[in-house]
Amino acid sequence: MAKFAVIVRDRQAEGLRMCVGLTVLNDTVEIFLAEPLKNTEDTAPHLDAIRDLKLKVYSLVPGIKAVVCEHINIETMAEKLLKYDTVLPY
Repeated sequence: MAKFAVIVRDRQAEGLRMCVGLTVLNDTVEIFLAEPLKNTEDTAPHLDAIRDLKLKVYSLVPGIKAVVCEHINIETMAEKLLKYDTVLPY
């Protein structure tokens, strides 16, 4: 089983869609939000799927309410990213 980290920044809808798609083969997928999350009609279906799949979400930005996430700092994020097989930036 592969471990994927997806860093979501400016292409949020595409990044969140990728997170959901990577779960098809039962791989581990964890999400890192590097910017405030936009809950728009483009991102909403993917956020619903992320909640349903109970994917682990980390955020550099405090106070994100669209999904349950753990607030972390940049140093912690850097340490965590070393443990993944693949890191995908969006």
